[in-house]
Amino acid sequence: MAYNLRSASTMKAVAGENCPLILGAPEWARRQRFEIRATLPEGSPDYTGRQFNQGQAPQLDLMIRSLLEERFKLKIHRETRELPVYALTTGKNRPKPKPAVGPAVVKTAASESVVFGGMYSMLAVQSPNGDPTRGMEFKASTMQKLADSLAAFVDRPILDGTGLKGEFDFTIEYELDLTAPGGDASADLSNPMGKMLAGPGIGGPALFTAIQEQLGLKLESTKAPVEVVVIDHLERPSKN
Repeated sequence: MAYNLRSASTMKAVAGENCPLILGAPEWARRQRFEIRATLPEGSPDYTGRQFNQGQAPQLDLMIRSLLEERFKLKIHRETRELPVYALTTGKNRPKPKPAVGPAVVKTAASESVVFGGMYSMLAVQSPNGDPTRGMEFKASTMQKLADSLAAFVDRPILDGTGLKGEFDFTIEYELDLTAPGGDASADLSNPMGKMLAGPGIGGPALFTAIQEQLGLKLESTKAPVEVVVIDHLERPSKN
């Protein structure tokens, strides 16, 4: 996330899978886990988790990059490569997202109010027929932020091709496809983060259908130039 790759890359990296936007990572980096304890310098901005996940915490990003470079000897460069992507486009029906009624406001740990835009929350509920249902609530979200959030659930980046400008409020509800490859039929629906990382089952056809029926948008498979991060050097950190 600190390198502004908030899409399929970050979620799949957390899950220990190969991610399409980060190249050159050694096997141990995908499988091994490390505990890092760090203290923000006095006077640092009091960001929320939502701000960090949505790319709205630039100073924190820089601090994390510095930490990775110091402790892991990380060196990277960026390239543009043509990769499989999904294009988020308008469907045959008129797009249905409603313009935002105003800016979304969240509280920091210090109870300060900050403006936020993007995926606001996730809901895990049971539908009337007993099937597991997921809800994604967006507040003051641009279409690009919608695309970035949806990319966490599929196997490739998503590019905004809707042409829709401005900010919107909406919720997407869809049934989880736990029988799809990678779906976890035993996953705990009360744990949204764990369910987000359950695999392709969460991003099965039901999600694509819900986007089209509820928002009037669709995801189309194509190829496009995409910026990727290439790892040139990475070392296991020494113990404190």
